[in-house]
Amino acid sequence: MEFTVSQDIRRDEIKGRVMGIDFGNRRIGISISDPTLTIAYGLSVLENNEEVFDRISEICRQYDIALIVVGLPLKLNGKPSSKTEEVLKFVEKLESRLKVRVVQWDERLTTKIAQMSKIEMNMRKKDRQRKGTDDLIASTLILQSYLDYLKNKEAMVG
Repeated sequence: MEFTVSQDIRRDEIKGRVMGIDFGNRRIGISISDPTLTIAYGLSVLENNEEVFDRISEICRQYDIALIVVGLPLKLNGKPSSKTEEVLKFVEKLESRLKVRVVQWDERLTTKIAQMSKIEMNMRKKDRQRKGTDDLIASTLILQSYLDYLKNKEAMVG
């Protein structure tokens, strides 16, 4: 299965909000952008079960989602990891079930950064260990990275 990490989309082509997804075997972190495509914020953590596509579809309708950015797990050298194929299969199902464009985005180190950011935010250990926190923060980091990319690309092109 082939993948590309960045797709050639311009901000002005996106007519709605953008959703960020951090895929996991048990849980899926969901974040969404503000209407101006500037800021990402964590929305929810979904259980990865047979209802997940219905829940994502519902969120897409509720928040007028025009584009979904799914974190693609790559090794540090940029090559596919053991999880890459799983994520690509998830993306394929997402594309077939929803009428929303889906792109993959490099998610290297987002979970590690999420874990470190909880410590930097002085979260209590009990709160840091709460299930789903890493997924939510990671999805927000993935989406914010993509939004920043779109904004910077726009500034460079003019």
